[in-house]
Amino acid sequence: GGIHSGQLLAPDQNREKVSQILSEMSNSKLAPVQETVISLVKTNSPADLAFLRGGSAELGVVPLKPIDRATDYGCICARGIWEGRWREEMCILYTKENHLAFYSPLMRKPDLVVSFEEIMSVRKCDPSSEASPLPGLHFLSVDTAWRCHYLAFLSTVERDNFLNKVNCALFHTSDSAVNSKLAPVWASYQMSLETSLTGNVGKW
Repeated sequence: GGIHSGQLLAPDQNREKVSQILSEMSNSKLAPVQETVISLVKTNSPADLAFLRGGSAELGVVPLKPIDRATDYGCICARGIWEGRWREEMCILYTKENHLAFYSPLMRKPDLVVSFEEIMSVRKCDPSSEASPLPGLHFLSVDTAWRCHYLAFLSTVERDNFLNKVNCALFHTSDSAVNSKLAPVWASYQMSLETSLTGNVGKW
C-alpha cells in the first residue's frame, strides 16, 4: 500500500528497530552482551572519521543552483531529522535568493529550503555532555514559527561562523525589506507635502 501521513519510510523503520534493539541490549545485565555493545559503539569506522569533514565534493553534492562565491556560503553540518537520527548534509546560504538550502549526499536538489522570512531566530544550543545527542559536536537552532531545525557542527569556529553569516544575511534582508516598505510611504508623503505647499498634485 501507499505511505500514509505520519508513517515512516522503510529505511527509517529499520533504523528505529535497530536503535531499539541496541538500546535493549545496552540495558542487558549480561556482561558479554554489554561488552559487545560497548565495543561496537567505541569502534571508529572510516565513515565516523570522515563525518562532517570536507565539503560538497566529499558528499557528492553538485547543486543545480550554482553557488556565488562572492555572496553565498556553504558548509557541512548534521541536521536533526527526528529524535535519534541526524543526517550529514551540505547547507548553502543563498544570500541573494534569501534562503537556506540543505542537500543530502549525492543530491542535486535540496531536501529542505528555509526562507529568510520563515526564520524567527538563530541561536546557539549548548546541551550538557550527558544530554547531547551527538557528544563532542556543537549545536545551533534555526527557529521558525512551525519548527526548530537543529544543526550540529564539528567545531565552535564552524558553528559560530555559520551563525554570523546567517545573522548578517538576515539583518541586511530585514533592512532592505523595511526600506522597500518605507519607499512608497515616503513618496506619498512628498506628494502630500508638495500639494499642501503649491496646491498642485505634481510638478507636471
